Amino acid sequence: MATIDEELGQLERDIRQLKIEYDSISRRPEAPPTEIEWRIDLLVKRYAERGGELKFAQRFRFNNLSQTYAKYKDIFRKKVALKEEGKSSATLARRRRKSKRRA
Repeated sequence: MATIDEELGQLERDIRQLKIEYDSISRRPEAPPTEIEWRIDLLVKRYAERGGELKFAQRFRFNNLSQTYAKYKDIFRKKVALKEEGKSSATLARRRRKSKRRA
């Protein structure tokens, strides 16, 4: 069984990998990285419920990681919503170029 510090290290690596995958998805359409999200959600839920078992430094690290994960997830959700509405920055830039060509 892995120690709490090892699991927090894995959580940090998974969050970094998720950010990379979120960034690559915004450039090209594909399915969201559900496996990594599932692993992260599992660890976040586990330690949110067992907060009393964590030492102060571990709790601080966990809170920072869970906030970072929530931030990335929210940013990704907003990017996907904009893309679905046709309001992404790439779409807006294309529309501007087309309107300049017509003028």
